[in-house]
Amino acid sequence: MLIESLGYKTSAFNSFYAVNIGYLANTAVPRLGEITRCTILGKTQEAPVDALLGTVVLERIIDVLTVLILLFILIGIEFEVFGSFFLNLLGSKFGFLVDHWIWVCLGSIFLCIAGILFVKFWFKKLKSIPGLGKLLGFLEGMWTGLLSIKKLNRPFLFVFYSFFIWGMYLMITLSAFKCLAPTYNIGFGEGLAVLVAGGFGMAAPTPGGIGSYHLLVSEVLTLFQISKEDGLAAATLNHLSQTLFLIILGSFSFLMLFLRKTTK
Repeated sequence: MLIESLGYKTSAFNSFYAVNIGYLANTAVPRLGEITRCTILGKTQEAPVDALLGTVVLERIIDVLTVLILLFILIGIEFEVFGSFFLNLLGSKFGFLVDHWIWVCLGSIFLCIAGILFVKFWFKKLKSIPGLGKLLGFLEGMWTGLLSIKKLNRPFLFVFYSFFIWGMYLMITLSAFKCLAPTYNIGFGEGLAVLVAGGFGMAAPTPGGIGSYHLLVSEVLTLFQISKEDGLAAATLNHLSQTLFLIILGSFSFLMLFLRKTTK
């Protein structure tokens, strides 16, 4: 939907294959999948890679906002159980920002003003420089991709899909817990807590969230009287099943894309 809002036609099959191959690449090298996905789409759909990267960055921003919304819902439902855990988690990750919030705000304002002045007075001049012009042109294309959300044809459907994706994440998490006796009775609220914790774990700069996902999920499960060992087993089952599925689906997508390109 974001790519079409930029004026480029996309094939559902090519988009599907590119996303799967991107996930496959992420299991090996963190964040490599985003570049791989855009490169593949750029070749198959003849769309500019810089604009495609802009749409992917926008997707990640939306993912972060969705996780934060779910976090606030979770804390609002039962602050005593979840509040201290997630506040401590955020404090450990972003403690420096919280402790120095005044300087962070002032620095952000300064960067915004500097960015506006740069675009207004110097961007076009610097863009005329041969070597630097290509880099600035690439960044300009990414900015175009970021602004694609303003041109969506069906914005309400886009919002629905965004939450639907995370709803499916929740369902697969609960399904995996039903496979083990210690986590069989995990309910919707507990599953939502695991989903949010797992979201932070997957965002960590590790291949496919390995290690960080298992640690955070097993920690949050201890809040529901589940031992660390059982929690680690549930996290491993959930993560391993999805990783294996992504490897199979990504390999299949790579083969199909290769065969389609060869036939064409």
